Formats: sequence, C-alpha cells, structure tokens
Amino acid sequence: MKDINFRLRYGALFYKKKRLFLSILGIVIGVASLVVMVAVGEGAKKKVMKEFETFSPDTLAVIAGKTKLRGGRPIQVETATTLKVEDAKEIEHLLGVKRVAPIYEGSVIVECDKNTAQVTVVGSVPDIFTIRRYRLSVGRIFTEQEAWHNAKVVVIGYKVKEDLFGNKDPIGKRIRIRKIPFVVIGVMDKLGTDAGGRDLDRQVVVPLTSAMNRLFNVDYVTSILVQVEDESFLDDVARGIDKILRKRHLITKDKDPDYSIVKAEEIIKNKERSAMIFSAFIVSIATISLLVGSFGVMAVMILSVKERRREIGIRKALGATNTSILVQFLGEALIITMFGGILGIVIGAFVSALITLVAGYPLVLPAKSTVLAFLVTVVFGVLSGMYPAKKASEVDPVITLRD
Repeated sequence: MKDINFRLRYGALFYKKKRLFLSILGIVIGVASLVVMVAVGEGAKKKVMKEFETFSPDTLAVIAGKTKLRGGRPIQVETATTLKVEDAKEIEHLLGVKRVAPIYEGSVIVECDKNTAQVTVVGSVPDIFTIRRYRLSVGRIFTEQEAWHNAKVVVIGYKVKEDLFGNKDPIGKRIRIRKIPFVVIGVMDKLGTDAGGRDLDRQVVVPLTSAMNRLFNVDYVTSILVQVEDESFLDDVARGIDKILRKRHLITKDKDPDYSIVKAEEIIKNKERSAMIFSAFIVSIATISLLVGSFGVMAVMILSVKERRREIGIRKALGATNTSILVQFLGEALIITMFGGILGIVIGAFVSALITLVAGYPLVLPAKSTVLAFLVTVVFGVLSGMYPAKKASEVDPVITLRD
C-alpha cells in the first residue's frame, strides 16, 4: 500500500526524464564542486604543513642578498658574496642562540658508474640535520671534524639513492661530484619538498669545507640557519644578528643591508593566511554552484506545477488537502536534491582522487565536510521546493477542472 501511495505521489517525477536529469545535474555539479574544492583545499593544506616539517618555527635564516616573500615563500631577488663563515661563528655567541649552521648550496650533476642525477649540493655542518629535521633511513651523518677538514663524505637524498643505486646498499660506495669521489655514509629518509618548493629528496649534504674548497672554490656562504633556545628569543636574536652583520659588513643604519633575515614564523603565517583565503574562495564558489543548482530545481518544479494543474485539481476534488499537496511537492524537490547530493558526493570523491593524484597532494575527504555538503543540499532542496509547493497547494480545483 505504501509503495502504491509513493508511486501516486512521486511517480510524475520520472515521467519527464530529461527534465529530471537537467534539474539533478545542477545539484550534482554544485555538490561535486564543493566536495572537490574542500578535498583539494585540505590536501593542499596538508601538503603545505608537511613542507614545514623541515622548517621549525624556532629558526630564522640569514640569506645572502635580498629576498621577498612570494606565495608565502622566500625568493632571492638579489645575490651577494659577502656572507662569511666568520659571520656564523660570531652569531653563535649571541644570547638565546642554540645552534648555527652556515650553508653553501649549488646545483650539480652527480655520477655513479653510468648513472647520473641532477642534485642540489648542500655544504654545511652536522647541526643542519637537527635544525632542518633531516631524518636518516640508514648510515650516519658526518662529524664536526669532517665538516671542517674537507672530508670527502656525503649523505644523499632518497631519490638520489634510487637514481644512482636502485635497490643496492649505497653505504661505503663512491659517487662523483664534479668528478671528485665522495664516499656515501648515509641516506636520508623521504622528506618531500620544503617551504621553498625544493625537492629535498634530490639533494646531497656534504661537509661545509668540502663544498667551499673542493667543489665550488668560494670563500663565502649562501645562508646561515639559526635555531634559538625558545621562540620568544626570535626578535632579540634577529636584532642581534642585524647589529653584528652591519658592523662586520660596514653597513650604516641608513643603508640597505646585503643580507636578509627571514623568520620561519613569518613564512608559516603567510602560508596559513594564503590557505585561509583559498578556503574562503572555494567555499564561496561552491555555494554559488549550489545556489545555481537550487534555482534550476525551483524552475523545474514551477514548470511541473503548471503542467500538472489538472492532476492537482483532481487530487483536491478527491479530498486531498492543501497540506498534502504542499508535502508532495516539497518531497519531490527533496528527492531531486538528495539524489543529486549523493551522486555529487560520489562524483566529487572520484574527481578529487584524480586531481590529488595528478597534483601530488594527499587525498583528504573530511567526513564533516561531506556530511555538511549533504545537509546543505537538503536545506537547499527545502528552500528551492518551498515556493513551487506553495503554488501547487493554492491551486483552485474548480478552475483547473473547468479548464
């Protein structure tokens, strides 16, 4: 009996299949857009947060030349050769400083037998592994003595190991960096990309003096990483560094410095701000999509009421109340939007999986957001069906049957 009542009430929904498809399509697109945008947004956010796993908030970087923050990342816009190892040693004595790691970086091709790999060579001291939170999957890091005595040892990134050695154990093997043999003493774990977008798995870390003297023949460094005892020391340490470098580089207060001091905290806040703006943008776009879909449902329902005036009149003549007609048409709108919502969630999840796979983001489908998308669909269904349902309930059976 219930099945018969359901068919009598809602069977007309399926008579106009093309129209039903078009009305559902708007909701499907809206909900799918919401699911995709939230999933991609959350995936991107998670990826960004992972980038900062190697960039502790209690650190700051002194970079040779001038930098600007673009997209939340420090971009070097002007280089300089005035930052020295002696600057780092002076900074080390500042109150509140915990660790200091002078760095020289350069891009080269490394070789092992017939295999080659394009890598970033990072010359530094052992503290870089602690400051940047580099984890080793096998082997060891180099010692302080090796760092300051031109030792030909190297710790390689995960992808470098894959490119040069495949599944073989690289520990104790030799690779050639600029034709100079270095012994592999360690392999870093998978690290992903850093806050600057660089692939950390395609880098090799060598002793600072080996990079400066053996590989690049320079007397300066490209940056100095500074880790403080506590985040509360960051501002004082930054001012202390500025004072030291201005004095050492003979730069007066009225002149622009030949270095940039970048706090990890500033980069993290910039990234979080960008993520919030992006989230607000995607929610607004998805809301507009749902509104458009709801107006489509409303238009179809209004047209349906006009076409079914005679049916409504007959039902009323047989005793149907205004409330039952109202409930019938509200139910039809809800069925359309709920079906479209479920279909939209399924399609959205599938599209999200494809996009995140191509973009390299982790797939994140928050349960709360998915449930919220469905509930919003129900609300929009009620709102879009309210006006047509009210119009249907107000149909005069005498006029419709006479016509």
